[in-house]
Amino acid sequence: MNKQEFLQALEKRLSDLSAEERAQALEFCAEGIDDRMEDGRSEEEAVAALGSVEDVARDLLADRPLKDVVRERVRREGDAGRIVLLILASPFLLSFFAIGLSVYIVLWSLMLTIYAVLWSLLIAGAACALGGAAAIFFVGTAPGLCVCGSGLISFALGLMLFDPARAAAKGSLKLTKAFGRGCKRLIVGRRNG
Repeated sequence: MNKQEFLQALEKRLSDLSAEERAQALEFCAEGIDDRMEDGRSEEEAVAALGSVEDVARDLLADRPLKDVVRERVRREGDAGRIVLLILASPFLLSFFAIGLSVYIVLWSLMLTIYAVLWSLLIAGAACALGGAAAIFFVGTAPGLCVCGSGLISFALGLMLFDPARAAAKGSLKLTKAFGRGCKRLIVGRRNG
């Protein structure tokens, strides 16, 4: 598929966008193809590197702000039946929203708690290690070494768990984005062009 064919097929898939948004999206994709061709690829290779028309269109439509999508859909499909259905379904939709928001709050509260515990381990471990080192001179060798050792263990445990906690936070962020996109797809729906 050459550049012109790709852009024509993409324009058909982006019929839900306003003329201005569609022109910007097509210009963005044309620049991407041109950049790849400047890097030495053939026109067909540059087009293939962008992906399929369906994937590019889906990504471009998914990146639109939700308020624009809803406004356009209401303008396009503003019949009374949908409004009545939305009003009748609002208790269910509000409950679904409340449950989703609760899960979101619990998830991020858990992540904040994990980070608070890790920082506590690090700070308390460092303080115990320093206090134990000082206790060696003032209290005695055995008690000072016990306190110093437990502080070092606490500090090491905090360091060991920091990377898994950061990975869990990144996973939670990805899950949050995926949940948001899924909710957006429920509202927007899917259209095959």
